Amino acid sequence: MAPTNVKETWLSFCFCVVLVAPVLVEAQYEKYSFKSFPQNDLMPLESAYGHALDQYAAQNWRDSIKYLELSLRLHRLLKDSEAFCSQNCSTVSRDNDTLFADSSLRIMRHFLLRASCLKKCKTTFPVFTVAYPKRDVLEAFEKRIPYRYIQYAYYQLNNIERAVSAAHTFLQKNPEDPFISKNMNYYKTLFELDEYLIDHEERPYEVSVRSAHNQPPYTSQLALIPVTWHGTRTNGCPRKTSKRSNSR
Repeated sequence: MAPTNVKETWLSFCFCVVLVAPVLVEAQYEKYSFKSFPQNDLMPLESAYGHALDQYAAQNWRDSIKYLELSLRLHRLLKDSEAFCSQNCSTVSRDNDTLFADSSLRIMRHFLLRASCLKKCKTTFPVFTVAYPKRDVLEAFEKRIPYRYIQYAYYQLNNIERAVSAAHTFLQKNPEDPFISKNMNYYKTLFELDEYLIDHEERPYEVSVRSAHNQPPYTSQLALIPVTWHGTRTNGCPRKTSKRSNSR
């Protein structure tokens, strides 16, 4: 089977997203668009994140949140773009595999054709025109470290609801973190949290998988789920001097 072109694969990719749209978790990525990411927002992930942490250290909470959330969207854009190209090039060398009896030659052919396909695919995505982030920065996002800062910045702005959502998102990846766990226990003393326990990093297919397992028959439910793609400076926070600071 001939490999699908970028346009055809993109349409298929969009269709899968549309199918699960009703269960999409809202909020953090309400301004995010894989297809039409704003050109004015495009910058190196490392630069956006570094600026956000500078603003955080200076206690410029609003600007810090702005660039922390932008950096999260840039990270998702990078991962989605990489996943799209990987999916698009997954079958690029499977045709005419019998041309080479030597398995080592087939492997080399596969490697070269896939590399060429990926290179060509990436030219269609603006995110690959800016500097690629360092490994430690990518690891920080995989560990959801930005949400640690977002949580505290929203707390400083007295936006407790969003602070709760950020803390909840962070704890899904770091359930044993003592600082954020303590903060969540404090938030629980203020009001009922259930409405704001939103995991902003949960993808639509993850919600679908959980729903499918909770509602038999499992096989028919799972058949509707699209295939998934593979895809700090300091841990301390400045203390806030306010009525709530005694509880932090």
